[in-house]
Amino acid sequence: MSRGRVLVYVAAVALALATSPGSGAAASQPTDRYIVVWVDSVDSERETDDFERAEKVRADFRYSHAIKGFAAALSSTHLAALSRNPKVKFVSPDREVHAIGSVPIAAGDSAPTGVRRIDAASATNANEASTVAVAVIDTGIQLTHPDLNAVAGKNCITSGASPNDDNGHGTHVSGTIGARNNGAGVIGVAPGSKVYAVKVLNGQGSGTWGQVICGIDWVTANAATLNIKVASMSLGGSGSNDNNCGNSNFDALHQAICRSTAAGVTYVVAAGNSAVNFAASAPASYPEALTVTAMSDSDGIAGGTGGAPTCRTGETDDAFATFSSFAVAAAEQNHTVAAPGVCIGSTWLSSGYTTISGTSMATPHVSGTVALCLGSGGLAGPCSGMTPAQIVQKIRTDAQAHATAANGFNGDPLHPVSGKYFGSLAFAGGYAAPDTTPPVISSASAATTSTTAKITWTTNEPASSQVEYWTDPAVVTSTPITDTSPRVTNHSVTIGGLSPSTTYGYRVKSVDGSSNPAQSVDSTFTTTAASSYDLLVSGAANRSSASRLQASSVSGTIYVFVSPETGVTQARFYLDDPQRVGSPIKIEGAAPWDFAGTASNGNANPYSTTALANGQHAITVAIDKSGGGTDLVTATFTVANGSPPPPPPSAFSLQVSSSASRSGPSGLDGKTVAGTIYVFVNPATGVTQARFYLDDPQRVGSPFRTEGLAPWDFAGTASNGSANPYSTTALANGQHTITVAIDKSGGGTDLVSASFTVLN
Repeated sequence: MSRGRVLVYVAAVALALATSPGSGAAASQPTDRYIVVWVDSVDSERETDDFERAEKVRADFRYSHAIKGFAAALSSTHLAALSRNPKVKFVSPDREVHAIGSVPIAAGDSAPTGVRRIDAASATNANEASTVAVAVIDTGIQLTHPDLNAVAGKNCITSGASPNDDNGHGTHVSGTIGARNNGAGVIGVAPGSKVYAVKVLNGQGSGTWGQVICGIDWVTANAATLNIKVASMSLGGSGSNDNNCGNSNFDALHQAICRSTAAGVTYVVAAGNSAVNFAASAPASYPEALTVTAMSDSDGIAGGTGGAPTCRTGETDDAFATFSSFAVAAAEQNHTVAAPGVCIGSTWLSSGYTTISGTSMATPHVSGTVALCLGSGGLAGPCSGMTPAQIVQKIRTDAQAHATAANGFNGDPLHPVSGKYFGSLAFAGGYAAPDTTPPVISSASAATTSTTAKITWTTNEPASSQVEYWTDPAVVTSTPITDTSPRVTNHSVTIGGLSPSTTYGYRVKSVDGSSNPAQSVDSTFTTTAASSYDLLVSGAANRSSASRLQASSVSGTIYVFVSPETGVTQARFYLDDPQRVGSPIKIEGAAPWDFAGTASNGNANPYSTTALANGQHAITVAIDKSGGGTDLVTATFTVANGSPPPPPPSAFSLQVSSSASRSGPSGLDGKTVAGTIYVFVNPATGVTQARFYLDDPQRVGSPFRTEGLAPWDFAGTASNGSANPYSTTALANGQHTITVAIDKSGGGTDLVSASFTVLN
């Protein structure tokens, strides 16, 4: 751009002020705030000193890194003097800027669903701290918040003061970037990452571009020394992109960001909350920055089944946020990405937490993602060595590559909204540092009977389960590896077939999801003495011709009992529950000790093995002895019934809906579900009672729920007739079954079972 064009612009500003009413000498003339940019070749400090002395003004801010220049309140006379100075590049008005607005909700909802939605964490795993620092250019940060690794940077509101937050906005942003993984509060995208407080907005969340440039200038000056590679700016004002770093439209802020990106800092900025094209907003419109729109997510997972967010009306799960500004032209689309921005829980003032919404809340999700991409856990990431422009495109490209029709949101490029471009949802899942830390094993112990040992232990992260045991250390027996999908933190392995009154050595082993193995120290357990009691089985109610149940093969009707009868005060029977986790299937308080109870004539009651699937089963009995103590006896046996003819298909089915009104249902069988669901019997007519069983297809235990009136809802029916919700978070991820016994009004009972997969 020619010098003449710059001076014409400055002179025009000076003339407009000089001819305004009340103008006079410089000392009495009205002033406005301006940002003066010197040409690159001058000594910025010297030129600003000379101007201050000559014109008797004082600069509020001096810039020497992001741009060369200063910000001050200037009169028309000052502007006229600048228009005659060949060392002036341009002068731009110092406009007001604000934190992008947010919406608070009631305290208590602080789950970081947004962090999970971009795959920066799961319900059990989080990332490690980034290897780089992030500058939060905002209202400051509460530097003493225990959940933040916050460091004082620069206060551009009150020179020399601490950049502590007096608004809350900057502290909230910082928590989403890097709240610690310390067992309290929330976690950020890159937990424990260092965040520098750069205060450019006051306690009301407002400031000027001059103050913002002051912050950018500090970041640029200190980026190399302090390893600041990312700047997060959840703020905005009016402005536009001239595709020339502000040199054509005299935009000092644009030029400052261009210079700062040239110094290796990637700028992540908010699109704005006006639900308009952000092409008329700064810094959102600048192509050098990565601009973040907001989408709505209520449950931290894809699928659109989470229901409406609780903190704002008018929003839906997995859709663009109704308040979010957006791109239209290709120039803006090429630096746009989306992130969760509705009902985001994060850190707040007074070492607290709160939940708010806005593109301000979406932006730090991406700031943290960029920090992870640069490196985490002490290792370089895939963005390491890239320029900010390359990082912007990598974040967008990786988001696009991860997007599918199933994991996106309404408004992304795969689910477009006419005239509005929100970008693909950011994806942080590919940037985590390799996990090389094995799980920590603790609290290993053994509980024994005469022939079994139940080994339990815990790990500090989900892992598999295995036990090695021996009587001779040279001959080690290993149990099968279990708990691999899903992995667990509370482990239990039962070893059978042991010898009574024998000491065994053992150790436990666990492997986490990154194949890091862990092994406990060697310990011992000793089995108890053999019991004098046994479980016998007969084909006759009078218990004649009985034999040991252990290792037997049975079918049809059987009669199982304890022998001998004497010396017993109580017998508690468990079916397929050798660890006696559940309730006894039968408790007998008087002899004879029959598994299915005793008839009034003294005969044993029958037990039909058709209630069990063909294959191996176990009956365990806890025998309280009259002389004191309890013997545990377990008998493992095989059921081998012939295949019965299949029952006729039922007219009833189990349906699932995401709505309490039961609208839009589909068959539960074979379905993958998450979050809150509504399960019911269809049709509702012709039924007198429905008994629901959860993960109990043989109906051995008590019903999960019994319904005596239509409609037949698995979780019961509300007083207004709506179905009560059932939260699948009560179940472990994986396959489950619901079985319902439907008593029909015409007589008879239909059994309907549906297998489904929980994937939270």
